[in-house]
Amino acid sequence: IFEGDIEKMAVAMRASTKAVQSFVTLNKIKLRDPQYVTPTLLKRKRDRVQSYVSMRNYKPEYLNKIQSTLIHPAFIPCDHDGPCTQSNCSCIKNAFFCTKHCGWGSMSTNFFRGCACQAGQCQSSSCACYAAKRECDPDLCRSCGACTYQPNAPAGDRQRCRNDNISMKRGVRLLVGESSVEGAGLGLF
Repeated sequence: IFEGDIEKMAVAMRASTKAVQSFVTLNKIKLRDPQYVTPTLLKRKRDRVQSYVSMRNYKPEYLNKIQSTLIHPAFIPCDHDGPCTQSNCSCIKNAFFCTKHCGWGSMSTNFFRGCACQAGQCQSSSCACYAAKRECDPDLCRSCGACTYQPNAPAGDRQRCRNDNISMKRGVRLLVGESSVEGAGLGLF
């Protein structure tokens, strides 16, 4: 996270830079050299992200299994030795994409990478998230503006992503109550 930068670590821990440096030195912790953001590093990251967000870049056998499954079991992130394969990954066995919560995370071949839609385009099958029956994730979908509009507010003209309603608590309010029809039981109102 801190890319070997002692000053960033000190700020995050609310400690002095000297204290963090002495702790690292005393415990003989090896840090990698700090990587500072340069124009070439930004270009490389941007190229890498844009190159694999399309649905056609997933393994066809995994993608077909995920799209054809109607009822999924409860999701439990995978945690295994070695890269994700059909034999060792619980996500693949249960027809899920691997997520950021899984052991291999973004290094998995089955990792869901989000979408690269422009703002307002996440409401059709051209959006990778929508096609995969998922909401847009602000950690993965960088360009659509997922979760940038205020939560609990009704969807308005300024809402950039149209595929984040559950995480932003924009659902329809339902009331469970006893029916006015005698003997009908409970109903949704």
